[in-house]
Amino acid sequence: MFISLNVILSSSSQAVSFFAAAFVGVFAGILFDLFRVFRRVIKHKTALTVIEDIFFWLITSVMAFAALLYINDGVIRFYLLLGAVIGFVIYFCTIGSFVVKWLAFLIISAVSKLSCCLKYALKKIALLRPACKSLFDKANKKIKKCSHKA
Repeated sequence: MFISLNVILSSSSQAVSFFAAAFVGVFAGILFDLFRVFRRVIKHKTALTVIEDIFFWLITSVMAFAALLYINDGVIRFYLLLGAVIGFVIYFCTIGSFVVKWLAFLIISAVSKLSCCLKYALKKIALLRPACKSLFDKANKKIKKCSHKA
């Protein structure tokens, strides 16, 4: 009838490990969303998408392995894998799409504003070009006159 102290500690450490694995799943979801934002901001072909997916899974696998080493001394347990999947699904189903839309909007807006500022600056530089050209032409004529006199 009595539960030993070792079992209670083991259960609590398993719960902590489960939540740590869920956090790893959330982090994998955030990483996946960064790839999704990149795809929205910069449109590209299927071949590059496949390469990105392979890169994502390599990063995620290394991250999950490192987390397992840290969380549970590298021991793979079903509840840890389940925790990671649950963390990913909870993130993806709750705020994932909002994060993607928000980040894509921010990046596209920033690029648009930067583009407008750059166009404005280039127009101003283009307006200065004729004035600068005439100044350089006058200076060049004076230099030629001085070099002919010498």
